[in-house]
Amino acid sequence: MAIHSVQDFQMVSVNRTKTVSNLRNTFVVKVAVSNSGTVNSYSQLDDFVINGNVTSYDPATEAQPDGNGILYVDVDANAGGDGSSWDHALNKLHYATRAATMKPAIKQVWVADGTYEPEAAGTPFQLTDGVAYYGGFEGYESDQRERVPGYSPTLLKGIGGNVLSASDVGATTRFDGFTVVGGTGLTVSGEQRGGAFYLNNSTPVIVNCIFNENQTDASAATGKGGAIYLLNSGPTILQCLFTGNSAKGTSSGLGGAIYIDNASPAIRNCTFAANAVGGGSAPGNGGAIYVAGGSSPVIENCIVWNNADPASPGAVSAINGPGTPVVSYSLIQGGFTGGTNILDADPQFVEPEAGNFRQRKGSPATDAGNPATDLSLLPQNTDNTPLTLDGARRLTSVSIDLGPFEVTPSSIWYVNAANTAPAPTGASWENAFSDINDALTLASEGDQVWVARGLYEISGSYTMVHGVKYYGSFAGTETSPDQRPFPIGHGDPATSSVLIGSSSPIIDNNANGLTREDVFDGFQCRRCVRKRGRGHAQYPGFSHHRQLCIPLQ
Repeated sequence: MAIHSVQDFQMVSVNRTKTVSNLRNTFVVKVAVSNSGTVNSYSQLDDFVINGNVTSYDPATEAQPDGNGILYVDVDANAGGDGSSWDHALNKLHYATRAATMKPAIKQVWVADGTYEPEAAGTPFQLTDGVAYYGGFEGYESDQRERVPGYSPTLLKGIGGNVLSASDVGATTRFDGFTVVGGTGLTVSGEQRGGAFYLNNSTPVIVNCIFNENQTDASAATGKGGAIYLLNSGPTILQCLFTGNSAKGTSSGLGGAIYIDNASPAIRNCTFAANAVGGGSAPGNGGAIYVAGGSSPVIENCIVWNNADPASPGAVSAINGPGTPVVSYSLIQGGFTGGTNILDADPQFVEPEAGNFRQRKGSPATDAGNPATDLSLLPQNTDNTPLTLDGARRLTSVSIDLGPFEVTPSSIWYVNAANTAPAPTGASWENAFSDINDALTLASEGDQVWVARGLYEISGSYTMVHGVKYYGSFAGTETSPDQRPFPIGHGDPATSSVLIGSSSPIIDNNANGLTREDVFDGFQCRRCVRKRGRGHAQYPGFSHHRQLCIPLQ
């Protein structure tokens, strides 16, 4: 912009319009004055005015899906991305959920692992009709089937109020692969509703999710639905885990995990454990699920165990209310009058006090599900195999197991000291335990324990289990023990699995029934095997295959 024949102190008015988009930082406008073609230094101009509108940058407005309608979110991404790829991902989930409400081109939202919070207290993530939301990505995938459930958790954390909300969304809306924690509910008519998730007139598919430690705010008179409140809604809630949720209120709490109000959801293959109602409520108000009048939910292939009212120690409060639930093929503490194929027996959770609600081998929940269960809505791997909540094969027998997990008749437990997954399940190399003690605790007859190269400390002394085969010194990609690279380096954790102990021998196999069919193969040990005080002696009848177990000092 040049101004000619201007005398000193002459008022000049120049109209110039400039639209700037994607502006993320403070900007400074400077004007250069030209005198006969010579550009002087930037000038101090009084009463310099910019007329017009200045709007702030809104990532939701700028967001653009890729050619397949996918919008990408990664909490570790740099600011300024438009969501069109993993490399240009949005770094806040609320940008993506708002963008989906404005842009019909967005069909899916893919969210990488990490922790995401709503934009502000009382402003939950809002689901949009027809959009599928997928969590559990590492941030490189090109196919949502490349996710390994349970390996890369995507955590949605409440900061005041409920975490999620859905209104008038249909069955093509999908919420898949998220863990929702810390919700405290929505205030409606003086009640606290849906600690984590409030649904109104909606029928989405909610699958492979964990709802943990959500609650209604106890300051209200009544709390309804510690995790989920359903109003006039019929969602499909499939293969989810509800633990540690509570409905609290100064007067009463109803539905420790779910409150169903004039709604008819289908709840299948879910586990409800350690949920509760609180406040002044009496036992029978649904420690797990409360079914209000006008509601007829279908509850199938579920485990409902150890849900109670803390005000009445020892009371079991599972599925209650004046509604008419249709309950079948489920394990329910205390039974369920009018249900079909109902079990009332300990589901034998692996370690519930540590949050592990998988069933042990021999659990009555094994193969106890409806043989006609439809698996089409479950997450799948790239071979189109339906998967469990923790990434294992869903169906290993004629009938499905109850709950979101599958007990395999013979399991391989994977261990890799280099694995950094925050919530490993031991079900694959990608999801291997980093602590060998986790695998040793879970292994039972018929199992195998595969241990990658590295250094491992054993807690106390471990007694080998008859019928379990222990293999070490894997590279961490093999599908068979025969694929392991040999020979292994002497005492080198870079090339072998080295077990070390403290004051006790690592393995004590004194009179534990081992035979020549039992295998301990590919390890190097310090204080490895004890038999009546004889240091590293091999236990009689027990096979050190290929002479690959080397005692070290």
